[in-house]
Amino acid sequence: MMKLIFKCVFLIGVCFSMSVDAYIPRSGFQVERIAQRRNDLKSAIVDSEVTLFEDNEPTSTRFYERSIVDYTSRKYQSVATQSSGTSIFEISRQLEPQSAKHPALMSLLFENDPRSLKLALIGLGIPVLTDAELKRIQSPEDRRAAEKTRIARIDLSSAKDESSEEDKKKEKEISFYYVTGKERELWVTKDSFLPFRVQWIDPKTRSLFVVEFSNYRFSDGFAFPSLTRFKANDQIIMEIKSNKPQVNLQKLKFLDTVRNGLTSTGIELDEDYRRLVKMYYQIFR
Repeated sequence: MMKLIFKCVFLIGVCFSMSVDAYIPRSGFQVERIAQRRNDLKSAIVDSEVTLFEDNEPTSTRFYERSIVDYTSRKYQSVATQSSGTSIFEISRQLEPQSAKHPALMSLLFENDPRSLKLALIGLGIPVLTDAELKRIQSPEDRRAAEKTRIARIDLSSAKDESSEEDKKKEKEISFYYVTGKERELWVTKDSFLPFRVQWIDPKTRSLFVVEFSNYRFSDGFAFPSLTRFKANDQIIMEIKSNKPQVNLQKLKFLDTVRNGLTSTGIELDEDYRRLVKMYYQIFR
């Protein structure tokens, strides 16, 4: 199972009701709102625990990851470690403006440049168009074909997760917008404009891959999901639990030398452990 999932993600069953009459913001506006939440940030640090699942149950295979972003210099660095603190995977990159080089889900959670986020999502297969771009399309039929957005409501009251009763009560029903591409979808919560779900179908295996973001925590306006799940055909493959983000710190501690891949310790990990780490970085960072 792990080998199949690993190969599929390298290529990169919920019922809901839909309203067709409500006003739906353009996809470009939704993406701008996501990125603009981070406009005033100088820096952010997010610490996470990543766990491999088998048969929808957590295994003992897990690691810890810290993401650091300096929004002034647009430098991003991520380091994965064992429980002992020993580094097993490291990456460092410049968040180039108007660039589609960076993973779409990393951009979705950290990027503060709407243009870069738009390009990253387009690279994932999510159609994102600004009002100006839509106006250049002449016929109404072509405009509707170029951008497919909907509004829907989802009931989470029966969700089986580790949310507190308070969170479940607040999130019992969520209204959200979703943008549909060719076998690709981005769901964004209505009004708050927080990423809620990304899903895609693998063209070769026809497997449905889903990333769910929930239980957001806020620090000076910066919102980050404390629980993220990656699923394949409704089976949980990976779970990420993140602490409340630290923002606008006076000093950031970046590594001077970065391997940009597995470290010597990471190379020596067992096969499942290495696959989990690589899969995490290919999808999320």
